[in-house]
Amino acid sequence: GGGSPWEILSEVDLSVASHSPIVQLLPSATIRAGDNATGFYVSANDPGAHPTDLPSGSKLSWALTSATPPGFSVGAGDGLVTGGVEAGTYGVGVEVRDVTTNASSSVVLEVEVLAANATMPTFDASFPGTRMPYPDTNLVYAGFEVEFTLRFTVPGAATNITSGTLFPGATIRTAALPRGAAVGPVSVGEYAPPGSTPVKGYHALFTWTPLPEDFGWHAICIYLETNFSSPSPQTCFDFRVSEDPTPTWLTPPLDNLVATMGKELHITLQALDTNSADSVTIEGVDLPADAALTPADSQPRPEGVVTTRNLTWTPRQGSGGLRGQLCFRATDDGAGGVPGRSSASPADLCFSFSVPKCRYTVGEMEGLVEVARIFKTNWLQLWALNKDITRPEGYGVPGAVHAGFEVNVGQMVKVREGESLEKIVSRFGTTLRQTLGLNADITGTKPLVTGELVCLVPNSCRERS
Repeated sequence: GGGSPWEILSEVDLSVASHSPIVQLLPSATIRAGDNATGFYVSANDPGAHPTDLPSGSKLSWALTSATPPGFSVGAGDGLVTGGVEAGTYGVGVEVRDVTTNASSSVVLEVEVLAANATMPTFDASFPGTRMPYPDTNLVYAGFEVEFTLRFTVPGAATNITSGTLFPGATIRTAALPRGAAVGPVSVGEYAPPGSTPVKGYHALFTWTPLPEDFGWHAICIYLETNFSSPSPQTCFDFRVSEDPTPTWLTPPLDNLVATMGKELHITLQALDTNSADSVTIEGVDLPADAALTPADSQPRPEGVVTTRNLTWTPRQGSGGLRGQLCFRATDDGAGGVPGRSSASPADLCFSFSVPKCRYTVGEMEGLVEVARIFKTNWLQLWALNKDITRPEGYGVPGAVHAGFEVNVGQMVKVREGESLEKIVSRFGTTLRQTLGLNADITGTKPLVTGELVCLVPNSCRERS
């Protein structure tokens, strides 16, 4: 037993490292002994890279120093101090070492060990919207406010106080906070987990807007002090401050999409921003004139905010033979003119597509007469091109066309060596205008290639050369 002064020592070889670990800890800690034993983390960070950015995923190790009496232990990989000792006041020493440089810092602090039946405030990590305490890492972004409620519960306390009332008998104590961070006054709040009775607790709002110069690693420690109970165990938070991330596409790229004339093509576009305080705009890039995007729908998810838009496009008559790309851009809305924010780079997504020649998908209440009118021909010619139609005058009955039925609207002809489009048109008794309307990839001035396929509607009634 016996108290011990607050003390921090650092050891660093400047030829190897420019800094040692920074212990983020309040000068005293309170834990409980016995069956209800609690502990506290010796939280630390340094100006270097966050451990999550390292290949090993770890950077620091913890060990007790000779100043620590028997009965205490510390987790070598996370810094959790626990004590199998009797109630009393102890001086506990912990060394934090950077395993990449061997630089170290050691701390001696006062630990108050309470009896097993002592009443202590408890941090409520299940409260919606709060941040997870150490050793979990909380990813935050420069220029975006971090705001969450610190909730503590004490069995049987605050039962007669109205929710929302400030409670001067409780205070949140903090270690050194980052520049601009603040913890508000304590008030009484109420929360009911799903299927449970509401429980009152003590709430305080933590706010912080990291700046670009805050990139890196930060640790923050707190405890609740009241005028009616022992202090709570220390709760620490590990923050990694990063640049606003580039949006990422959840929709995979697709190649060789087939978009048939008359048939609606549907693509669901989804982009993720892992910064939940941000949003993403999805826009088309040089889309076909008749393509449409639904309004954006943004929904929060555990991994961030997901924005969804749906593309619909029905290739019209005259699109047969068209090839190209459907491209989209996801843009981070992060900058917004707010100092300290920088808009992330956009993310592009493209799909290659082709529209088959001579194929058309019949729509609702479209018979051969209606399809023939669209392609400036007659139903007899269409019937001749579709041998599987036995009832050309019908619709929606056996042997007739129906919605979704694919019909041939022309015949595919292979270009012979030295043959021009004019010669092909003349040979099959059709017109240049009609043939160009069936082949979006052919122009009147572009030479044909031997073996190329041309869609046309033969007309045996016209004189052929």
